[in-house]
Amino acid sequence: MIEGTTDEDIFERLRELIVSQKGIEKAGEVTPNTSLRKDLEFDSLGLVDLTLACEDEFAIEIPPEDEDFEQVDTIQEAVSYVKKRLGMWEQ
Repeated sequence: MIEGTTDEDIFERLRELIVSQKGIEKAGEVTPNTSLRKDLEFDSLGLVDLTLACEDEFAIEIPPEDEDFEQVDTIQEAVSYVKKRLGMWEQ
């Protein structure tokens, strides 16, 4: 397995991006089941910014027309999506 790519590693890296972007003081409040749209109130521009940050952080490309990414709502779904883009998806 690639170093830093366990579910927990990806989650922690995503959480850091989200906490930084949203200015959240208590990172522990952001859990795998946290909804990006409902709980964290990401709007479309915020999601674009997060997408770009994920591309940089994980060295992946997220195509704008990717329907799988459009369905991502929780942070755990984002972890699974990143794993898929990294070629680590287990089916």
